[in-house]
Amino acid sequence: MIKYNDNIHMRTFLFFIQFLILTNFISAAVTYQVTVPSGTKACYIAGEMNGWKQQVMNKLSETSYTITIDNALISHKYKYCSGPDWIYEELNASGGVISNRTYTANDQVIRWRGVYDPGNISYQYLPDNFAFTPLTGTRRIWVYLPPDYQSNPSKRYPVLYMHDGQNVFENGGFGSWKVQDALNQLHAAGNPVGIVVAINNSNDRLAEYAPFANANYAPTPRGDLYIDAIIKNIIPYINANYRTLPDRENTGIAGSSLGGLISFYAGLKKDSIFGRIGVISPAFWYNRTDLTTYVQNRKLNFINKTKIYFICGDSEGDADVVNDMQSFYQLTMNKGFTSQQVKYEVVAGGNHNEASWATQISRVYEFLFPLENNATTVQNLNVKESCFQVSSFKNQLKISQKNFITNENQLNLYNITGKLIFSDKFSNELVVKNIQNGLYICIISNENHDIFLQKVII
Repeated sequence: MIKYNDNIHMRTFLFFIQFLILTNFISAAVTYQVTVPSGTKACYIAGEMNGWKQQVMNKLSETSYTITIDNALISHKYKYCSGPDWIYEELNASGGVISNRTYTANDQVIRWRGVYDPGNISYQYLPDNFAFTPLTGTRRIWVYLPPDYQSNPSKRYPVLYMHDGQNVFENGGFGSWKVQDALNQLHAAGNPVGIVVAINNSNDRLAEYAPFANANYAPTPRGDLYIDAIIKNIIPYINANYRTLPDRENTGIAGSSLGGLISFYAGLKKDSIFGRIGVISPAFWYNRTDLTTYVQNRKLNFINKTKIYFICGDSEGDADVVNDMQSFYQLTMNKGFTSQQVKYEVVAGGNHNEASWATQISRVYEFLFPLENNATTVQNLNVKESCFQVSSFKNQLKISQKNFITNENQLNLYNITGKLIFSDKFSNELVVKNIQNGLYICIISNENHDIFLQKVII
C-alpha cells in the first residue's frame, strides 16, 4: 500500500522528469508536422537536431508531411526545404528568407525558393564538399546527366565544365542559364548531348577568374590556381565516377563574363586537357594587355583539334565587350585556326545576363560537340569490351588482342585528369613502359570504329 508521503514523492518525481524533458536536460523524440504549398513533390527538414542536414519527411497527403526524430529537443531551431539542399529552402510570402523556426505542433510553409522534383530531374547538386587544392577551402558542384545516361549503360559521354555553378541550372540570385532545358531539348531533337559539370564560385571569384592581376579588383590573381584545382580535384572525380570520354576533344570548358575570360585562358594554357572552349560575353577588359601578350606568345599544340565559340550581345552595356571580343577573336585566328574550328557571333539585342546566355547556350553546345563528331564520341559508339586484354605490371602496361580483329589499332592512354600521355598504333600487342603509378584510362579504336575503354591502375 502506497502511503500518502510516498504518493507525494512519486508525483514530485514525475513532475521533475517532465520538467527535465521540457527544459531539454533529457532528450526525447519530437514529431514535426507541416502543411506545404500545392505542387510540392517532397519535403525535408533541417535543424539543430540533425546537424542542419536535410532529412526527408514522410508524406501524409499532397500537402502534408510528418517526421519523428529521436533525440530531438523542442528548443531546437529548424527549417523546411522542398529538396535535399538549401536552394530549395522555404521563404516568406514576399519571397524573403525566414528566420529559423521554433517548435510548434503544426507548421505551415508559404512558398519555396525552388520546387524539387525527385522523379523528374536531370541534374543534381552533389552533397560532397570537394577539396579544391591548391586553393583553400572546399567547393560544391552540380552534375547534369543526359536523358539516355541510365538507359544506355555502355555509352560514354563528353563533359563540359562550367563556372558560376549556382546559376547554370538554378537561379542563384542572378537568374539561370537553365542548361538542363537546353540540352534536354537538343536531345529530344536527335542531337547528342553529354555531361555538364557546374562548379560553384566563391567569395574570391574576382581573383579566381583572373588569369592576370587587375589593380582594382584582383591585385593577387588566382586564375592559374583555380584551373589547377579543377584539373586536380574535379576532373579526376568525374572521370572516375561517371561514364566519360576523357580525351581533350571531348572535354570542354565554358563560362560567361569573367567565366568567359578564364575559360578562354584555360583552353589555351591547358590545351592538352581542354579541346572545346565556350567564350560567352567575355570580360576581356579585365586583363586586356597581359592576355594579349599571352595569346601572341603562346605556342599551341592542338590547333587542328580545338574548337572555340566566341559570342556576346550588342547591348551588354559596354561597347568594349564587342570590341575586345573582336580583337581576341582575331588574335586567335592569327594562330592558325580556321573558320570551321572557331565561331564568332554578336547577338542583336543580347544582354549581359543569364536570360540572354540561356538563349545562346544551345548553339554554343552544338558547335563545340557537333553531331558529326569523330567515332570516339557518343555517336555510333560501338564498345567492344571483350576484344582486348589490358594488364599492368612493374610500371608497364600490356595491351593485346584476344581474338584477331584488325591489323591496325590505335591506343590513346590518358591520366585521370584527361591528359593524353601516350599514343601509338599497334596490330596484335603493345607494351607501354615507364608509366608512373596511378589511375589511367585506356581507349583503343580501330578501322571498324570499334571502341574499347578500360580504367587501369598501375
